[in-house]
Amino acid sequence: MPKPKELTLQIHAGGRWNDAAQLTLNHPEAGWRGASKLAYDDAWVFEADPDFTDRVHGWQALSVRLPPSLRLSSFESWPPFLLDLLPQGHARKVLAEVLGLHQDAAACDTPLLLRAAGDPIGNIRIKQAWDAERKRVKAAEAHPGLTLEEIFERGDTFNEFARDFAAVASGSSGVQGAWPKLLMTRNAAGHWLPDPMVPDDQATDHAIIKWMGDKDEVTRLILAAEAPYLELARIFGLRCARPLEHRNGTLFIPRFDREVVSGRVVRLGQESIVSAAGIAAFGHQASHEEYLAVLKTCCDDPAAEVTEYVLRDVLNLALGNPDNHGRNTALQKRADGTVRLAPLYDFCPMRLDPSGVARSTTWKCMRPFNGARRDLNPDWEEVCRVAADGVPGFVAADLMEVLASKADCLHRMPERARKIGIPDRVIAGAMGFCGQHAEALEALGRRRHHATR
Repeated sequence: MPKPKELTLQIHAGGRWNDAAQLTLNHPEAGWRGASKLAYDDAWVFEADPDFTDRVHGWQALSVRLPPSLRLSSFESWPPFLLDLLPQGHARKVLAEVLGLHQDAAACDTPLLLRAAGDPIGNIRIKQAWDAERKRVKAAEAHPGLTLEEIFERGDTFNEFARDFAAVASGSSGVQGAWPKLLMTRNAAGHWLPDPMVPDDQATDHAIIKWMGDKDEVTRLILAAEAPYLELARIFGLRCARPLEHRNGTLFIPRFDREVVSGRVVRLGQESIVSAAGIAAFGHQASHEEYLAVLKTCCDDPAAEVTEYVLRDVLNLALGNPDNHGRNTALQKRADGTVRLAPLYDFCPMRLDPSGVARSTTWKCMRPFNGARRDLNPDWEEVCRVAADGVPGFVAADLMEVLASKADCLHRMPERARKIGIPDRVIAGAMGFCGQHAEALEALGRRRHHATR
């Protein structure tokens, strides 16, 4: 029987990488379902929480559910946050092939984690994975990098580059999701390389490059719509990072988990909301109420985050994005120690996908016993009551007022979509229920007005 595997978890905070905890995978051959235990390093606990409050859950914690503590934590599987570092989708397939492993085998998980978790999204890495990554990068042939134009062209230069270096700098390709992606960093010369190949003192910007994995017309439409869809979300008032850029079937996504401040790279913490809910699983079918409980417990301004969360669901329904699983929403752990929802990402018209993507996160309050499910057409007044419940100084009427104020903006979404170049096929196929939800928000405003008379 394989021996337990001992790993060192590091956290980037205060401008440096810090040894933060020791993780033991009791049964590494069992993959993420194998039992594990975790112990924070005493020195990190003393630095992160010198008063032993057990309340530090921002960027100095491995998870919002695991504040630095002297206690030993045991898990029946891997800790939920560790699954955020495990490649899935296209990245899993590619890296499993490089390692000569079967991507569906449980025994593939630990080697994949050690291949990809040396420089993942967020501010946590596995020290042993980074040490191996650094050796591969050092041994690789030097490359000047690509210009942005070469990336968008996605010609032979890009394809050869992706083939030769994505597997070397595995942390740059170990991103979850079904689409091919690379994590790239711009160096001081203005050229782009896989993230681990650019030292922090030479990094000037960070981005995710995402492109089509096939030549299907619907895939092309969905990918091309992601950049303007984010702008529609910005118009709607949602929390959005820098604009995306799409050209030639390639999407350039500026990263929001990295900031370059006075020549230094700041890594912000990022944790999927399914991990923050304490769930170690993929494809988890959840309720919005589960995730709202996370925001109410962990965020510094729960009223603002609950409002943002509900508005995102309104727009997902209205603009045809049913792909709302728990890894498409994340918490951002900022340098000042605060926790909030990360900016919106992976927001696109997935209703167009012919495979029939269904909502995996639904409103529990819209599933009455022996009654018709109303998740696709919620009673927003009831949603507001559930969402506001338990938030200090926040009542359902406050949330109802915010939603009602968005009705006119929602009515005009198809018109605005046309003005920014979204094709009629996308508008007709994905945004057909926009008017219906706008009218529901209008009615919500009338009901609130009547209730307060």
